[in-house]
Amino acid sequence: MMARNAYDAADSDMTEAEVAALFRMDRVEVRDELEVLRYQADGQSDDGFERIDLDPNQLLLAV
Repeated sequence: MMARNAYDAADSDMTEAEVAALFRMDRVEVRDELEVLRYQADGQSDDGFERIDLDPNQLLLAV
């Protein structure tokens, strides 16, 4: 969470590549991880969509 806050701060000089190195991920994986962290922090995503976590072991029943 602290890394996300540091990266998202308005006066941040941290680059996406630096965040990727910190998380030991590539830049695409970091974008996804930051999106998850943003959602956990405030319940919203940047693209306006709501994240839905599904359990693949549960059956989805048609209504």
